[in-house]
Formats: sequence, C-alpha cells, structure tokens
Amino acid sequence: MLKSTLIRQISCLDKSQFNRFVAFVQSPYHNKHLKVQQLIQLLDHSFPNFHEKNVARQFLYKKLYPKEAYNETNLKLIFSYTLQLFEKFLMIERFDKKDFPADLYLLESLREFRQGVRFNNRYRYAMQKLTENPLKNSDYFYQLIQYTNQADIQNASLEHYQKTTFLTNKDKYLNAFYFIEKLKNLCEIKNRQRFMDMEYQHTWNAHLLDFLQNQPEEYAENPAITIYLKVYNTIEDAENTQHYYELIQLLEQHKDIFPPEELRDIYYYAQNYCIRQINKGNNIFLREVFNLFQHLLSSRIIFENNILFEWHYKNIASIALKLKEFDWVKKFIEDYYPSLPQESQHNAYNFNMATYYYMVLDYNKALDFLNSVEYTDVVYRLDATTLAIIIYYDTQQDALLLSAVDAFIQYLKRNKLIAQSKFNRYYDFARLVKTTHRIKSQKGLVANEKTQRSLEKLKLKLSNTPSVVKSNWLKEKINVL
Repeated sequence: MLKSTLIRQISCLDKSQFNRFVAFVQSPYHNKHLKVQQLIQLLDHSFPNFHEKNVARQFLYKKLYPKEAYNETNLKLIFSYTLQLFEKFLMIERFDKKDFPADLYLLESLREFRQGVRFNNRYRYAMQKLTENPLKNSDYFYQLIQYTNQADIQNASLEHYQKTTFLTNKDKYLNAFYFIEKLKNLCEIKNRQRFMDMEYQHTWNAHLLDFLQNQPEEYAENPAITIYLKVYNTIEDAENTQHYYELIQLLEQHKDIFPPEELRDIYYYAQNYCIRQINKGNNIFLREVFNLFQHLLSSRIIFENNILFEWHYKNIASIALKLKEFDWVKKFIEDYYPSLPQESQHNAYNFNMATYYYMVLDYNKALDFLNSVEYTDVVYRLDATTLAIIIYYDTQQDALLLSAVDAFIQYLKRNKLIAQSKFNRYYDFARLVKTTHRIKSQKGLVANEKTQRSLEKLKLKLSNTPSVVKSNWLKEKINVL
C-alpha cells in the first residue's frame, strides 16, 4: 500500500502542510465527494506514521464501506479523485506563495468584467509593488511584460482610445527579458560544452553577442544583462582575467537584484572560473577562490535551505589546506559539519579531518579519522583509500602500502558501478604508486643507469596520464628519486 502514489505524495508533507490539505479537502468549494473527505480523515489519524496495516487497502475500504464487500474498483476511484485534489492543492499552495500570477489573473478578470476603474487601481498597485521590489532579474521584466500587456489591451478596448506608452514599454521590457534569458542560456550551453559532447551553433547568437559587446549603452540601466555578459566572457574569453574581477565587482554592487538561488548560480560560475585557472597553474586564484568561499559562507549565499552540501564543504577545506590556512580550516570543518545533510555528516567530517591532519603531518590522527570513514559511499571509499596509500608511502610503511594498493586495484576492477573515467583516474594512480615504490625500493640495488631509464619511463607515463588523481604528489615523489 505504501507503493500508492497518493500515500507517497502525502507522506512528503510536513504537519502544517497536511493540516492545510485536510482543510482543503473538507471545503465544499473544492470537494463535494463525501468518501474522499472520509478517506482523508482516516489518513489524518495515522499521519505521518503510515505503515502496511493502517493504510492497507482492505483496512481503508472496511472503514469507508463497513457493510460492503471489498471492491477494488470503488477504492481506485476514490484514490484517483483524492490524488487529483492533492495535486490541485499543491498548485494552489504554490500560487499563494507568489504575488505575480495572482495579480495578473486579477487584472485579466477585472478587464473581462469591464471594471475599468478598479482595473486601473489594481494595475497601479501591481506596478508599484513590482518596481519597489529590489529584484530586477528576468522574472521582473517578464512580469512587466504581462502587466503592460493587460494595460494595453484594456486601453485598446476603451470607447475613447487614449495615446499611451504601454506598447512601446512592453517592447522595451521584452528586449530586456530576452537578452537576460538568452545570455543565461548561452552561459549554460558554454559551461556544459566543457565536459559534454554538446554541439550548438547559431548565427543569431553571434549577432546578438556582437551587439551586446559593442553597444553597452543600450542596456546600461539593466545590470543583469551586464552581469550575464561578464559570466559569458569568463567562459568564452577565459584568458582575460579582467572579466572575472569585473564580474565580482558587479555582483557586489548589484547582488540585491537577484533572488538567492540565481545569485548562488552566478557565484558558481565565478567559483568554477577560479578552479579552471588553478588547474591551469595560475595559483593566484587559490587565494581568490578562498576569499570567494569565505564571502559565500558569511553571506550564506552558498547554503540551500540552510543546508551546506558536502562537495562545497570538501572544496572549501581543500582550498584552505592548499593555502596552509590550518587554523581556519580546522575551525571550519568543526563548525560547519552540522550544516551538512544528516546522511553526509559522518563521512564528510571524518574524511576532511583526516585530510587536515595529513596536511599538518600528524599521520596517526589522519589514519584514525580515515578508519572512521564508512565505505558505503563509493566516492569516499576511493578518496579515503587514496589518502591512506599516500600516508603509507610517506611514512614508509611498505607492507601496508603494497597491501592497500593491491586491494585497491582489485576493488576498482570488481566494482562495475564506477564510471570509466573515474576508474582510469584512480587505477592509474594505484599503478603509478606501485611502480614508484618499486623503483624507490630497488635504488642502490641495481645499476644507476637502469634506475634512470625506469624513472624516465615513469615520468613519461605520468605525463601521458594527466587526469590521474594526486598527480602533483606523484610528481613530487618521482622527482626526489
């Protein structure tokens, strides 16, 4: 019974949402079906603790029809109608949270009922409310388009048509909306093309970009266009770092024009730009991305529904450790792990603490924390094993090292759930570590010329596997041989 779509969807509600749904079903305006009302009353007694007994089909049917034999068809009809009501409830809940569609539909209704005076009052009120709101993203211009469109239709319907700017204003808003949405889409296309096979070219894109790049005065009053154009430039013209710095300055000046989720996405573009620069060897951006992360934390832009996702947690800790911000990162790991999703807290905390203690050369504590990482998560198993291998190598625990490397290779070969690209990165690491350890162990026992030839082959192999994990650590260990 828990497989029922209705029961699964209702189970997603919190108590206050469920109480509103109960009231919704009991309202004769929305529902006149008595059996549906009775079904929801039955579920109300059990919510949220649904289980096989209290939502079993036979149990519910007996409560609804105490004197009748079980009829699956009747129950399906009740469930089907209740599900339709539930989805209508969800739509109304969403509708009530936003002013825009409600104001627009009211304007449409007033216009259709020829309530001209009231229409004008509500139009002015809707426009005032919208323009006083600091948000000035594409949603803002979309709403302006809809409101001015209603005003223009209303004006055209008057017996004495008045000369107004509704239509020309609508065209201006339409351009702004289009430019912002087009740039947003182009930014994401360019972003995805970096790691996906995604071919897309359109002549109009080039014309639009040329217009926007060369005529900034046309949209000077619209910072959202300027900001998305800068985002595009950081992707398309990445060598010019000035685009990044101008983007950060613009975001600081105009952060209030975007809702939190959109602002967060724009900062992700900036963050990814920094990481790409770091990957190219431009280490100035280590400090830059660290400062960016600090800003995102202090402003809480990086949080989604008060949750800090574990990949941000790991990236922030990793960047801070590279900068040797040891005191800061230890406090960060301890202070912010409660903000992680509950199911991620244990592994994320222990792995990042292990990494911290490895970086401060306390290998015993690092291994203690690694031993607390649960291997139920493939990603943590890969990264924790990699770090353990590195520690065994650095502390010359040869037996543990070789055992761990061999076990890791076998695990990689047997686990068919690991993507091929990820398999290659970790498998190459394990093989290169094993070869490096062999050359190191034989040094002084074989002719120097043979050792040098082996080292040259190893360096060549490493250079031909640029995607291998911990490549910098491998280079360091090979270069000291």
